[in-house]
Amino acid sequence: MVHARFPSGYVADVLQTLEVLAELDQGRDPRLTSALTRVESGQNSQGQPSTWVTLRACTGLRAAYG
Repeated sequence: MVHARFPSGYVADVLQTLEVLAELDQGRDPRLTSALTRVESGQNSQGQPSTWVTLRACTGLRAAYG
């Protein structure tokens, strides 16, 4: 799970953008590499996991990597 507080703060724009692009079937666009790296770097075992942040992160990552 991605650990962050909700509301997701400054990361929300990245996650929401990835989520929308996933819905538009554009999750594999190579221009998203830095955004996906940012989301991946948020994975850790410290802190309190947020269901909503994790859901958005998984949606974007699934669209990019299958």
